[in-house]
Amino acid sequence: SINAAAQADDSIDLTTPAAPGDTPGPIDVDVLPNDGATVIQGPWRKAAPLLLSAAAVLVLLFGGLAIFSSDDKPDPLAEVALAFTEGPGFDPLGESSTGNAAWLNDGDTRCLDLDVADLPAVGDAQLEVWLIDTNVEEMVSLGTIDGDTCLEVPASVDPAALPVVDISIEPNDGVETHSGRSILRGVLEL
Repeated sequence: SINAAAQADDSIDLTTPAAPGDTPGPIDVDVLPNDGATVIQGPWRKAAPLLLSAAAVLVLLFGGLAIFSSDDKPDPLAEVALAFTEGPGFDPLGESSTGNAAWLNDGDTRCLDLDVADLPAVGDAQLEVWLIDTNVEEMVSLGTIDGDTCLEVPASVDPAALPVVDISIEPNDGVETHSGRSILRGVLEL
């Protein structure tokens, strides 16, 4: 019996079931007393803490990667593709430019997130972002850009009243109004 063998020796050699054509080999197991009963602890029980530790490391690693890879931006409330349109008010320098704008507002972040590509070189001028009403009577500058960015929108600005997103070429002339030289434009549907 296992109990008798356990009292005589602290270790018992058991053999593994053999596959056809294989010779069984010994497996080392420890016999541990447990309130009068004998518990046999095989090698799989010794490996459990190591396997649990490895699993914990993997969970922490993948959890950390998921947190690190998130960009901490809220989901957009509205998005629009920004496009160049041939015609009055559009500067041909922007004809190869592309972009997207997303309105972000989660209480902490209130900004216009811009993802733009192939912006033209404008020399001493700057590229300025505007929010404009659909009648082109009221507009607010959000600032200048030179690539992807998230521009803060002042609390006094209602993007539903100013849904047109416009990027224009603005000369450094001290004039704070739109130059009339747009390169990209789109309308947010809020």
